[in-house]
Amino acid sequence: ALAVFALIYVGFSGPTDPQRNILPLTIWTGWWIGVFVIQGLVMDLWKWIDPGRGVYGLLLGEGEPLIQLPVRFGAWPAVAIFLGFQTFMLADIAPSDPGRLATVALGYWVLTFTGMVVFGRTAWCKQVECFSVLFDLIGSLRPVHVTDKIRLGLPGWQSLFRAPLDPARAVFCLTVLFSGSFD
Repeated sequence: ALAVFALIYVGFSGPTDPQRNILPLTIWTGWWIGVFVIQGLVMDLWKWIDPGRGVYGLLLGEGEPLIQLPVRFGAWPAVAIFLGFQTFMLADIAPSDPGRLATVALGYWVLTFTGMVVFGRTAWCKQVECFSVLFDLIGSLRPVHVTDKIRLGLPGWQSLFRAPLDPARAVFCLTVLFSGSFD
């Protein structure tokens, strides 16, 4: 989490040229491409570097939610937020502008942390926090899964245990596919 806040600070106060500011490079290459690949091929990296989850765990542990997030919402809120992220990434005139990117990253962190406090970390990450939903789905494609023991299979074998996906997660997968084709 400290690294994320340091990057946001650099986005606001560092060079305004995206080629010279480390925030756009870190977000669009290190995080969006690097974490995506590691999550799908090697390990569940997101659970270790998710800044919202980390700060929540440090400050509140396993605190009880103030309000129960309705289960009937499924992952539809995550679909909507992911569409917003993709709209920013694909349609914004300057998504790599350090100040603009820092504002979006900070706003998203505040939204995520507040949502976790109000609705609980588990429910928020399963239903609303689009990157937790995304990286969970991508992680199901890994050939190696480590829980209480190490399990090995062909790429995507873990996805078979989740089939069929609920409608929201199925639409989420389609959203990832069609937004990637425009990227």
